[in-house]
Amino acid sequence: MSASGVVVLVLIGALIGAAFGRAWTRWEQRKLDSARVSLFVAVADLSTTTGSNGRVSMEGSVAVANGGPLPVEVSGPASGNFRVWGQQRVAAAGAARFPASVVVVCAAGVEQQPLPLALVVVAADGERRSVEVKVELVGTWKEIVAQDCQLPS
Repeated sequence: MSASGVVVLVLIGALIGAAFGRAWTRWEQRKLDSARVSLFVAVADLSTTTGSNGRVSMEGSVAVANGGPLPVEVSGPASGNFRVWGQQRVAAAGAARFPASVVVVCAAGVEQQPLPLALVVVAADGERRSVEVKVELVGTWKEIVAQDCQLPS
C-alpha cells in the first residue's frame, strides 16, 4: 500500500472515531438528562385553616415547577405532615398545581422554618425517586401559622 493510501485510511479512521465519539457524548448527555430531577415548590392558594391543641392544619395548593431538561411525573406520599394530592406530568420548564394539606406543630419561630415536603418523582429514565424539598411559608400561610401558634410569654 502506498503512503497516500495509508494517509487516507488514517484520515478515514480519525473521522469515524470522531463521529463515534460525538455520538457517544450525545448518548451520555441524553442518559444524564433523563435521570436529572430539579423541582421547586412554593405555596399557592390557601382555602381552609383550623388550629387547636398546639397544631395548625391548612389546606390549599402548592405549585411544583420542573427545572429539569425533561418532563417528570410528580405525586405525593401517602402520609406525612405535609402532603400533596394526585399525580401530574410536569413539563420541562413547566409547573403544575397540586392540592395540598399541612399540619404544623406549634413551636417558637415555626413560621420562619421551611417545611419538608416529600415527593415521588418518575424521571424520563423511568426510575421512581423520593425527593425531599423545603417549602417556605409565605404570605397568608405564614401569617396564619404565626397567628395561630402564638405562644404565651
